[in-house]
Amino acid sequence: MDFKGYFYIMSRQTGMVLDVKESNKEASTPIIVRNLRAEGPVENQLWKYNSETGELESRLNGFRIDVKGGYANNSAAIINYPTNNAPNQKWYFKPDGSIQSGLGDEWVLDVQGSNTAPGTSVILYERKAGGPSINQQFDVVPYVPTDQFFYIRSSLNSCYLQIKDGSDKASAPLCIGKKADGDRKFQRWKYNKETRVICSELNDYAVDVYQSLAENSNKIISYPCHGGANQQWTFEKDGSIVSGLGTKWAMDDYQSGGAGTKVIIFEYHGWKNQQWYISDE
Repeated sequence: MDFKGYFYIMSRQTGMVLDVKESNKEASTPIIVRNLRAEGPVENQLWKYNSETGELESRLNGFRIDVKGGYANNSAAIINYPTNNAPNQKWYFKPDGSIQSGLGDEWVLDVQGSNTAPGTSVILYERKAGGPSINQQFDVVPYVPTDQFFYIRSSLNSCYLQIKDGSDKASAPLCIGKKADGDRKFQRWKYNKETRVICSELNDYAVDVYQSLAENSNKIISYPCHGGANQQWTFEKDGSIVSGLGTKWAMDDYQSGGAGTKVIIFEYHGWKNQQWYISDE
């Protein structure tokens, strides 16, 4: 799987996430599970995946998720460690929710002892017979900042969601574009998790489904905020951004086009042109 942008790695057993213990930036710091923090200093809970190398990189210090000692054995400690391009730093996300080690198909990440307490260690352990147990299953949850502006980029082509031509007028359409020069406020957004509204830094207008019409290819515009269902959006685990008009309607890069292509509402299908990721650059 190819995940872009930073994300949380959430245990299906408890909803807690992988965490670099006490935000310690030193090598060999243990990886534990803690309650998810959506705001404030969250760098020790955020990860980025390199699908080419299989490495999971911490936003805290750029270190990798590592099997301590480099050898596979039950209860081997999982730590945060500088990159070394070794098999014990390679990880593969499997459809069954397991995160498999480069040390062998049978070795996966595991919440030690199925313990549900915050602070429980994450270890390496053999995959349970018949498939991973619940303490060996995880979900990737996109990180969406709520206390700062950010960029929304297409997973299809890494273009940026933007207001067309940088217009500050009501009803200006949205499109995707390449990284702009100079002032990029028309490419930056902020999310309110309470109202589920995405607002532009340019003029504080909201991302809006034109006239609240839930129909294929209806345009998405920038419009003064009123908080209606057509201005509500949910960032889903698969990278889709789903409209408050209904779970079947998603933000879509029209016909999988390139820079300059309009952004529309379309029935959810989960293809790359409906997948987006958060970026700080």
